[in-house]
Amino acid sequence: VELQFQLNRQPLCEMHYALDRIKDNTILFPDVSLVPTIPWSPNRQWDEQLDPRLNAKQREAVLAITTPISISLPPILIIGPYGTGKTFTLAQAVKHILRQENSRVLICTHSNSAADLYIKDYLHPYVEAGNEHARPLRVYFRNRWVKTVHLVVQQYCLISSTQVTFQMPTREDILRHRVVVVTLSTSQYLCQLDLEPGLFTHILLDEAAQAMECETIMPFPLASKTTRIVLAGDHMQLSPFVYSEFARERNLHVSLLDRLYEHYPSEFPCRILLCENYRSHEAIINYTSELFYDGKLIASGKQPCHKDFYPLTFFTARGEDVQEKNSTAYYNNAEVFEIVERVEELRKKWPVAWGKLDEGSIGVVSPYADQVFRIRAELRKKRMHEVSVERVLNVQGKQFRVLFLSTVRTRYTCKHKQTAIKRKEQLVEDSTEDLDYGFLSNYKLLNTAITRAQSLVAVVGDPIALCSVGRCRKFWEHFISICHENSSLHGITFEQIKGQLEALELKKTYVLNPLAPEFIPRALRPLQGHQSSSQGLHPHHHPHPQHVLPASNKQPAQHHQQQQQQQSPPK
Repeated sequence: VELQFQLNRQPLCEMHYALDRIKDNTILFPDVSLVPTIPWSPNRQWDEQLDPRLNAKQREAVLAITTPISISLPPILIIGPYGTGKTFTLAQAVKHILRQENSRVLICTHSNSAADLYIKDYLHPYVEAGNEHARPLRVYFRNRWVKTVHLVVQQYCLISSTQVTFQMPTREDILRHRVVVVTLSTSQYLCQLDLEPGLFTHILLDEAAQAMECETIMPFPLASKTTRIVLAGDHMQLSPFVYSEFARERNLHVSLLDRLYEHYPSEFPCRILLCENYRSHEAIINYTSELFYDGKLIASGKQPCHKDFYPLTFFTARGEDVQEKNSTAYYNNAEVFEIVERVEELRKKWPVAWGKLDEGSIGVVSPYADQVFRIRAELRKKRMHEVSVERVLNVQGKQFRVLFLSTVRTRYTCKHKQTAIKRKEQLVEDSTEDLDYGFLSNYKLLNTAITRAQSLVAVVGDPIALCSVGRCRKFWEHFISICHENSSLHGITFEQIKGQLEALELKKTYVLNPLAPEFIPRALRPLQGHQSSSQGLHPHHHPHPQHVLPASNKQPAQHHQQQQQQQSPPK
């Protein structure tokens, strides 16, 4: 049999189309030398009509978004780590925008499920409460089956006469509504209706950190110089996956939100960080805040913890990771059985404060599909159908009372590939090599997973591998030391881990200079101390190790001493 896979060119053509249509580059490259002022007044800040549930930072975001469009502002970034109420804030802003005369809002999200959330949770109840002017139009891709869409959302869609698929809106349909909700890719169809730029006074993009810049700009042909553009998302969660090294070298995997975040000065008024977290227990927030968010997160929700398990817990599993002949993924049976056992134990000791056990109670996450299938099958055998087992990519946006992480990899198969690096930028972002080691090397994957949990994160894995392989070693060392301090490290002692790590260190034969300073990715530099170490730096492959230049820029006197060091690598 000969199989041929053909690339679907349509998404690429759509991106080119979007690029060709953009007339005004100031949206993409705003001038930050002029610091804009967002007019503030006590009656705007404490407006009776603002939802009392909004915290101070969320109010600041609503104020910025609803600034009269006569005042020109560069794109506003609402950076919201998990559980800080980004969608809630944008939905509140929409209600206020609609109070302004002649205003129209286009809400774009990366996924259909997020677009539907705006309608189900916010706009539908608002319209039901008598605010007919806010009746949204939800535009779906024309070939999507109507049956697969939630009944509440269907009320706001244009359904074709056959009642099976959707129909595309005309210019008149758009003009009839002041709120239009689309995904980034369907916003293309609106651009083809020849609506005059600036018809939408506000364009809000949610989940902006998950989309490539070329996808994010799809609705921008509809913007004019005065259109208020808002990008909301979390630059520390999963970024768009670009598998082509060629495209990565040209930074096509960096989202527009990420790029503008780096482009804006640190105290820029259009860069707003939502920092109050309502989802997780304080211990979980403190860990992620310190490592990923410059220590700025505040725990505002009071999540109850388990009397026997500290919110960060580690269970040692000494197995081996196996790869089937015809699979690219891995599985680890020791971890499968450890997880099933621990889930059973937890179900017996379920605290009353955690509410009843249901679908959203226990989640199990692993980077590999093969591991997901095995854990799922074992849990089904034991009749535990309500436990949700998923790959990390499928849990973004969800939350669980308890989360188990199966790390799968062990140090026996993670032999680090020595590849020549083309450009140093790849060291900053997760290069495609990182997809191999899952939680061991991709810190955004790790952050996305941990932040799904409300009261307990239980990691199952090989602590020696986690602390010695891949780019996340420092994150894992910190995690394990927290578990040790709170007596929640099971199956191995902290001293044993230290001893084994020292033994591993001695076994290494160095090709590069062992005294070179540690490489710290640019994106993580403020977090010195817990950070990624030199293994992120793939050495240039060189046939004669003694000629490798020291990876540092020290003084010439030290240079000579280092070369001597290199010529006799330590045993």
